[in-house]
Amino acid sequence: ASLAQGRIGPVDVGMIPHLGPRVVLAAKGMEQRGKGAANAKDRIGRGPWQNATLGYWIDKDAGGRGHATRAVRLAVRFAFEHAGLHRVQPAIIPRNVRSVRVAEKVGFRLEGRALRYLKINGVWEDHDVYALTVEDWDRMSRR
Repeated sequence: ASLAQGRIGPVDVGMIPHLGPRVVLAAKGMEQRGKGAANAKDRIGRGPWQNATLGYWIDKDAGGRGHATRAVRLAVRFAFEHAGLHRVQPAIIPRNVRSVRVAEKVGFRLEGRALRYLKINGVWEDHDVYALTVEDWDRMSRR
């Protein structure tokens, strides 16, 4: 079964029952099979939160070409311009300099460090939390 239930431009929108609403996308030019390419996904919170947590990855062989940055910009654009969210926030392991650079290039601001935020490979890892609001996005779009 396909995850995609709808398509808005280059964004496949779907629902994974146990995880809630998600957006899964790949930037144009990332159709390389077997590479993992670029994938940005978000977990959407409604009600008073109106937020999406954002995760992204790219195969190391496809890195350094701007694909992750394009995919993340596309996810953020979708979150603000189509999904009507107020805030998007990725959390990044501080030593992951490439992911930090993607967040900075897209315009996310560093808001702080969450200690022992996620358990990855059996280890509780600290993460830096970045954020962008729709007001930030509107200001950036007017430039």
